Amino acid sequence: MTALAGYWGFGSDGAPDAQVRRMLDGQRQFGEDDPAIATLDTLAIGRRFSVLLPEDVHDRGPQRSEDGRFALVADVRLDNRDALAAALAIDARELPLLCDAAMLLRAWAHWEEASLQHLVGDFAFALWDSQRRRLVLARDFLGQRPLCYASGPGFFAFASMPSGLHSLPQVPYAPATAQLSRFLALSPYAGAETFFEGVERVQPGHFAVISEAGVDQSCYWHPPLDPIRLPSPDDYVDAVRAHIERAVADRLRGGEDRLASHLSAGLDSSVVTGCAAALLAPAGITAFTAAPREGTTLDASSGKITDESIHAALTAGQHPNLRHVVVRDKGVDLEAALDRTYHLYQRPVPNLCNYGWTAAINDTAKARGLRVLLTGDAGNLGFSHSGMELLPQLLRTGRWLRLAKLFRRLRATGVPAKGLMLAAGAPLLPHALWRRFRLRRGEPTTLAEFSLARQGDPEAKLDFTEQPYHDALAARMRAYRTMDPGNFNKGIWGGWGLDVRDPMADRRLVEFCLRIPSEIFLMHGIPRGLAREVARAWVPATVAAEQRRGFQSADWRDWLKSQRAAIADETVRMENVGPAEAAIDLERARKLLEDWPGEEELARPATARLYRAALPRAVSAGHFARRASRSNA
Repeated sequence: MTALAGYWGFGSDGAPDAQVRRMLDGQRQFGEDDPAIATLDTLAIGRRFSVLLPEDVHDRGPQRSEDGRFALVADVRLDNRDALAAALAIDARELPLLCDAAMLLRAWAHWEEASLQHLVGDFAFALWDSQRRRLVLARDFLGQRPLCYASGPGFFAFASMPSGLHSLPQVPYAPATAQLSRFLALSPYAGAETFFEGVERVQPGHFAVISEAGVDQSCYWHPPLDPIRLPSPDDYVDAVRAHIERAVADRLRGGEDRLASHLSAGLDSSVVTGCAAALLAPAGITAFTAAPREGTTLDASSGKITDESIHAALTAGQHPNLRHVVVRDKGVDLEAALDRTYHLYQRPVPNLCNYGWTAAINDTAKARGLRVLLTGDAGNLGFSHSGMELLPQLLRTGRWLRLAKLFRRLRATGVPAKGLMLAAGAPLLPHALWRRFRLRRGEPTTLAEFSLARQGDPEAKLDFTEQPYHDALAARMRAYRTMDPGNFNKGIWGGWGLDVRDPMADRRLVEFCLRIPSEIFLMHGIPRGLAREVARAWVPATVAAEQRRGFQSADWRDWLKSQRAAIADETVRMENVGPAEAAIDLERARKLLEDWPGEEELARPATARLYRAALPRAVSAGHFARRASRSNA
């Protein structure tokens, strides 16, 4: 992990190296080494480095091409070094001596913008092209590493995190009220705007070209989506297993003896953990599972798994070299937690009730001296996609016989008939009819039912009926494009020294899964049938066959009650903070606190949506607005 910074003074000197040093000092928690800075006329670029990979010992600071044309700083881990070396004709004896940033620079010198189609891994970088007098910023396709920028009269600056930019007096320090409103409305994180006024991000899968004429940001990730046709279903299973094994193996580099993983009851984390254990054997891996606090009331209303440690233990038991650690949230000081997340993530946290167990896992991993944390967060859209979009596709195209056969197969494996009819018909219903259907089922159709955003806000006019898309592949692409875990990954590194790596976010795996035909995902007539078959290589049959999903923070009711006073206090402190008042319906928040429900009422879905989701999210947004406003409230 590396903290980046750069400053371009355009026509004036402006002491760019001093500006960059100031920005790197503002990101001290995200990079362990002293600043390394290169001054390039009126531009300076620099970084604070942390050694994580074997080749990092050869990283001597900002990289420069042999001809002097290019200079680069990068926050990077490349997962296809061998493929790049072959394409760039790098000698096998030289390869171990090249850090990942040096390899990235070689790739750019050879392909320039086209190099972005050759890179696999997590990265954010800034590159100066002295010949064309332009600066290029870029991020990996899902945004695993953050990069943001600000500009004004006579200057342009970039940094890994907003705190770097806020070290400059010319960059305003204020919350972006419009982005807070979108956050409260659960709108996708789209566009360049961050949660700070005047600070923009390089979007995942994008590169930005900066010249004295301005900033031009473009998307480079346009994966092929035409279906891959293999001879048999078993060939897809073998291919996905091979992709996963390679993705996991590549992410073990430098962390083999200091490796941790998240292990839930779900397929994604179970497969990642099981595969890593198999690859490392007989060396060990430590897997952490979050479990509810003992003696608490669990919310079983959704039919999901409320204690994932039971299924996780089954997976752990299959691998003798897997050390399984169950972690329970012991309770946190909400105000201290909010303050800490503000400084670490530099954006509001969407699910406050999950903070306790995530912090507890991170604390335990840090105490054990672990440095790499594997996750499977990106798996739902790829490897473990359900494939249920095939039903409306068959219905829409009039393939009735095939639809009937698929119905029978799905029913035979336990999928309810009502669920099948809903999956097939929902995307095709006229929207007004879908809305009435949602109303009759008591499901939310308006923002006010699950959010405390002000109703006069433009976000309140959006459609919240959650009608499934006609084109499920396009919906998956939209979801991928709005992923951006960069700030959270960087914050976990800054707070706990853990390098988060997600094999399910491997570009090769994601792009392969996007091209798998829908019927393959429904292998054996089971939703996520492909994932279940793939998983059998690394997890017990019971876990692979489990159709329920895990329920994070199933003890949320007790958590909420324990934080009631702190939530009330934070709500009071928001009242004189302009951006918080502009974005949040504080009157409704006060009303929810005054009319605190009993256990029976809190168990109702409509009430739970307000108290589990809307109120904590408003507190998160309000606290961010208060701190970013530098309010004394």
